[in-house]
Amino acid sequence: MASSLFIFFLTFLSHFLPLSFLSATVLEDLATLTPPPDFTTTITTNCLHNPLLRYCNNTSSSSPMNIVEIFRSTIVKRYKMKVLVLLIVFLIVVTLLCCCLGWLCLKRPDYLPRTCRRRSHKFTSLMIDAATDEFSDQRLVMKSNGVDIFRGTLRDGTEAKSEVYTEKFSKAKRREFEEECEAVLKLRHKNLVRVLGWCNSRNLRALVTEWTNGENLETWLNSSLASSWRRRLRVVMGVVEGVSYLSEHWPEITFDLNTSSVLLSSDGQEPLISQFKIGDGNNTSTNICNFGLFLLEMITNLKPNEEQEDS
Repeated sequence: MASSLFIFFLTFLSHFLPLSFLSATVLEDLATLTPPPDFTTTITTNCLHNPLLRYCNNTSSSSPMNIVEIFRSTIVKRYKMKVLVLLIVFLIVVTLLCCCLGWLCLKRPDYLPRTCRRRSHKFTSLMIDAATDEFSDQRLVMKSNGVDIFRGTLRDGTEAKSEVYTEKFSKAKRREFEEECEAVLKLRHKNLVRVLGWCNSRNLRALVTEWTNGENLETWLNSSLASSWRRRLRVVMGVVEGVSYLSEHWPEITFDLNTSSVLLSSDGQEPLISQFKIGDGNNTSTNICNFGLFLLEMITNLKPNEEQEDS
């Protein structure tokens, strides 16, 4: 990304640098400029009409030197000041543009052209803040232990889900977080929600995934569509495929598996594991236990705590 921004910056300056060179050339030309042939006549006529002009006392001898000095003190000096003002304004404008470009590169790279955003999967806190309307309550989907989930809209119109981790991380944990996010970004499976990127700034750590309009399995189990055991079995097999893919190819990635975190695709055909636990480390026994509880929910349509109360 840095090389692309450097090329973009050079291209940007190449449109303005010729103007500065042109202005410097104009100053040099003004310094060597000589009066036109009719300048003496013009000065004499002006002094006859208005003898109080400041240069009229210098024309008595009508020497070439005096005429040149008058020309430089009137015509050349006036245009030289204009060129200097133009140069100063130009430098101020270029400085402001460079500052704005630097701010965009650091805080809002989503405003830059895609060719200048090679690592478009890295989000800044301001990008997520803008997507979620400053983490408004209207955008809040749910709160769980250490994670707040928001629904947001990215600048390009993409609907996204932001999992904001509220726990404080050490520097070592932040490095692990970024490494695991790099791995999660590579996940490609029909039963996993697609990961768009992450944010790992000092004041915000979040994972950004695509948003699905399908309902979660907890809601689906309470509908008439879940009455068919064949459909329940199809959903369970889809989850098994997703879990098998993670266990075989990405064992370092853990996930949250329950009926509230597994979504249905927009067409309602495929289950999608939507919540990944970043920074928790691999725990195979926990994954197996969570899958057993998930399977129990799919069969009994009861959460573990509800089953304990009923028993």
